[in-house]
Amino acid sequence: AEVINLAFSGRTEYKDNESAEFTVQISDNYTFADKYVLINGKRYEIDENGKVNAKKLEIGDYKAVLYLVSKYNETINSEIPFRIVDTTPPNATIRLENTDIKVGDTVTAIIDAYDNTGIKEITATVDENECTVLGNNTIVIENIGTGKHIIKVTVKDYEGNGCISSYEFIVSDEIGSDFFVENELSTSSSRG
Repeated sequence: AEVINLAFSGRTEYKDNESAEFTVQISDNYTFADKYVLINGKRYEIDENGKVNAKKLEIGDYKAVLYLVSKYNETINSEIPFRIVDTTPPNATIRLENTDIKVGDTVTAIIDAYDNTGIKEITATVDENECTVLGNNTIVIENIGTGKHIIKVTVKDYEGNGCISSYEFIVSDEIGSDFFVENELSTSSSRG
């Protein structure tokens, strides 16, 4: 009986912006009639260096199964479960429903948030005080006072990736002075 040395290796987790790569090492003294890897049913060929490269897989769970078919039609297989994880942070912008604001008005801020896999959580502060984000992604600030105000929003997706966006505006009580808005003070992102 022939002894076949076989090694099938790869990581169990890949980022969504990278290829899933696997390596196949087989005894040099044995020739197979067919050898390939199936990843969730799709066939990938093994190159001359024993490498398999699966590009642009969607986020999710997968199984890479190596198939070696002998000249006698016997099959040897080995498998590696792996997953593609989301590393893309959400995006968020803040805008005011109305920019003609006077002291004592109620101000509604609208949060436009997007993520490629879905938003898990949105939290906000107004002038460093926690506030409630309503179901329609709005914040209501009642009886606004004079001065500079900063709305800060943190958005997280299901993998823990996040972004923080800030919006600054000034309300003046001086007669004849204009209302001033400086949109999107800053936006920063972090990966889970």
